This record gives sequence, structure tokens and C-alpha cells, in this order.
Amino acid sequence: MVNGLDLVKASSPTEPKMLSLKLNGKILLAEDGLDNQRLIAFHLRKAGAVVDIADNGLIALTMIDQAIIDQSPYQLLLTDMQMPEMDGYKLARTLRNRNSDLPVVA
Repeated sequence: MVNGLDLVKASSPTEPKMLSLKLNGKILLAEDGLDNQRLIAFHLRKAGAVVDIADNGLIALTMIDQAIIDQSPYQLLLTDMQMPEMDGYKLARTLRNRNSDLPVVA
């Protein structure tokens, strides 16, 4: 329970610490929204990652398979859960049924 803002006023603001995070790897972003594609890819690339974009889960699955054939597999899959053609749930389930150990963030 807060009875007043005196404590907040009395404390001096501190500068937030900026993390210097660098990514090194190949990420597949499965996302159907153009704005989200641009925003997420921008930040991941700015952090140093190589980012490929798939508009839905079916395209993502094809890209994952091709990357394995090309001996340049993805290190991470970032996926939207609701997409046309194949959603993120089915994409993750399909990968796990194939015994893929690709990390998935949904």
C-alpha cells in the first residue's frame, strides 16, 4: 500500500544500464505480419544475428529443411502462433515429431 509519492520524489533517478548484447547465429522468424517482421528482424540484425523470414509455418518448414540440406541450419526458430497455412503450434509439433532439437520460441 502506498500512501504517498514522497519516497519516489526523494530518491534520485538512476540511468538504466544498457546491455551490450551481441548475437551470433542464424535465426528463422516465422511471422505473417509485415510490421512485426520488420521490427523483430531489425532488432535481431542490429544485435548481430542473421535473420531469414517466413510468412507462415509451411514456408518456415521448407526453409528449415533446405537449410539442413545446405548444411547451414538455423540455430533458433522464432514463430508466431497464429498464421495462415500452418500455425506455430503445428510447426513446433511437426519439428518435435521429426525429433528436431531446434530451439523454438513462440
